[in-house]
Amino acid sequence: MKKITLISIPYEGTASGKKGTSKGPEAIKKMLFEQIEDYDPYIKDTTFDKIDIEEKEANVENLKPEEMIEKVKSTLNETDSFPISIGGEHSITIGILDSLKEKHKDITVLQIDAHLDMRNESPRFNSSPTKFDHSCVMRRIREFGLKTVQVGIRVFDSDETKYVEDFKDTIFTCPIKVDIDEIIKKIKTDNVYITIDVDGIDPSFMPATGTPVQGGLDWYFTIELLKKIFEKKNVIGSDIVEVSPIKNNNLTERGAAQLVYHIMGFKN
Repeated sequence: MKKITLISIPYEGTASGKKGTSKGPEAIKKMLFEQIEDYDPYIKDTTFDKIDIEEKEANVENLKPEEMIEKVKSTLNETDSFPISIGGEHSITIGILDSLKEKHKDITVLQIDAHLDMRNESPRFNSSPTKFDHSCVMRRIREFGLKTVQVGIRVFDSDETKYVEDFKDTIFTCPIKVDIDEIIKKIKTDNVYITIDVDGIDPSFMPATGTPVQGGLDWYFTIELLKKIFEKKNVIGSDIVEVSPIKNNNLTERGAAQLVYHIMGFKN
């Protein structure tokens, strides 16, 4: 059986919008193991029958951002199977990639997100600036020497637009005007890591997140994009971040759990 490590990382130390992402991992797991149907029509099989899931949790809730990143890195260093991490805010991805870049060569990070996350430090309205803010995650990752392809982007900071000028052809803004194959052609490496901020998907599908933005990726487009990447590339891990549960509406954590299940099935 294929082994999958499901890693909970309940961190929200730099959240600048609605709080609550630390509650995301537990809400997603509850949906995954208690609510979603087990037959996956995309692979025409029952994924739970074909995988062995190991659960881990990184104890990061009260750490400073740089301490959290080191804790996440050490957790990934101790993981020897395909990792799916559930957050928590997007800054956790820095620690994940800091580990995986030492295990794999030539990685492209495919990011689904409403935001570029290419700031050099926290937004000007944040009272405690840090270079490890959730809005800086992709800039830190590029500084690791990793390539990026970004999909679903639809809001920008002026400093970010200057920074990405040399690689703006790998940024696919909404509304998406190309087919999925054109996106995948921009991924020049075999190894791919997928990071999914749920605000990249239209908020009609994913309303419970800290910084929702109008518009976004269609649900079915998102799943087809993931499926094709697994078919054509060697996906080395994935995360789903920025789920911030709200009362009387579990659509977001249910959707995140469904994406986790599809990713498990696609990898298998």
